[in-house]
Amino acid sequence: RDLAPGPYVLHAWKRGHAALVLPLALRRGKPLHIRRPLLPAGRIPPGFEYVPGGEARLGGDEEAPSSLPHTEVPVEGFLMARHPVTAAAWVEFINALATVDPNRARSRVPRERGTGAPLWEPDEDGLYRLESQRFEGGAWHPDWPIFGLSYRDAISYCKWMRRETGARVRLPTEHEWEWAARGPSGFLFPWGRRFDATFCKMKLSRAGEPGPEPIGSFPTDRSPFGICDMAGGVHEWCRSTFDQERGMLVLRGGAWTSTADRCRLAARLGELHLTVSLAVAGLLLGAGALRLVARAGGPAVRRGQRGRGGKQSLEEGGEDDGAVTGSAIVDLGSP
Repeated sequence: RDLAPGPYVLHAWKRGHAALVLPLALRRGKPLHIRRPLLPAGRIPPGFEYVPGGEARLGGDEEAPSSLPHTEVPVEGFLMARHPVTAAAWVEFINALATVDPNRARSRVPRERGTGAPLWEPDEDGLYRLESQRFEGGAWHPDWPIFGLSYRDAISYCKWMRRETGARVRLPTEHEWEWAARGPSGFLFPWGRRFDATFCKMKLSRAGEPGPEPIGSFPTDRSPFGICDMAGGVHEWCRSTFDQERGMLVLRGGAWTSTADRCRLAARLGELHLTVSLAVAGLLLGAGALRLVARAGGPAVRRGQRGRGGKQSLEEGGEDDGAVTGSAIVDLGSP
């Protein structure tokens, strides 16, 4: 039977394959022909979501700062981590570096924006423990999204994950990020078209001074593909340029310091790749025999500052590149 125009979700199953959950947008007078690969069972790592490819509706939001013009571009399928990389995951990375090169580990810890002062210090044995670290008077929660990192930090983390997992981990392009966030209907926010400050982690979500919260604290902040914390939490680095001449890279997503306009999924920020992100960095990872794309957090604000949060892709540089927080995507290749 004929279906009314609007958003739908298609569920598909086949023996020996992972279930497919496919958001759809039906448009009046436009036939929809669907052909998507089903992944073999066990190919999607725990904690990841399959984001099937499709025709992505990008930009076109006049209320979103630096929004792209409205465009539709094809995006290939990938796997993306459901949540940003946490402080607990980041300290594991730092300690892996510390056992080999303490100076390199120190260069990758979260840092203050502007001064570059480290936010983490090692214990007497040279290792880092979250219970020993302090942020704005309290201990670091292991489930906070990691923040206070640069783009180069994120790249360093992706390279470490490649060595650890054998997966080809990278940051997402901003087209991939926006497709995973908005889905085929081109939602303005993960939940739809109207904003509510209590639906995501932003400046006005709670009474009192804003600050970081554990991943997944706002269940409504979940995209049509099941990716969480994209409207709020931390800004995320993308593998795309914002201003080629000035060497600025793209940041996507809202942060705990953000106003409502920065939580719109078409909003874009630009920062230098060496900029350190304090209140606005998060990272998601992918795993397995697929290629990962990571979501990474953006630049930081100085302590005491609460106002500011945070094209085509740049290739990762050499081993000396620094790290950022982000989220990973796994490129699928052939099913």
